[in-house]
Amino acid sequence: MSEHETFTSALTHAGDWEACVQDCLEQLTVPTGANLGFVYWTDSLNAHADKILDALRAGTDVEHWVGTVALGVCGTQGVHFDQGALSVMCGR
Repeated sequence: MSEHETFTSALTHAGDWEACVQDCLEQLTVPTGANLGFVYWTDSLNAHADKILDALRAGTDVEHWVGTVALGVCGTQGVHFDQGALSVMCGR
């Protein structure tokens, strides 16, 4: 990430919410001063929404997150449908 980039993103699919969050956190290079996150998860992860948000806050130090649940999620790396998947973007 260059000094001029203000957003970073990650996309993953895995068997459970914890693996999805961990993989996204490993992919992200959180920009200095990041203060807003966008998160989208597939419906199979919806029961864990609060845990996903808590883990993303803890892993990025970004307090404010917006997003939704859907049948599929996409990112710059592709698209995932009908499986546990998570798409994250955060920045300043």
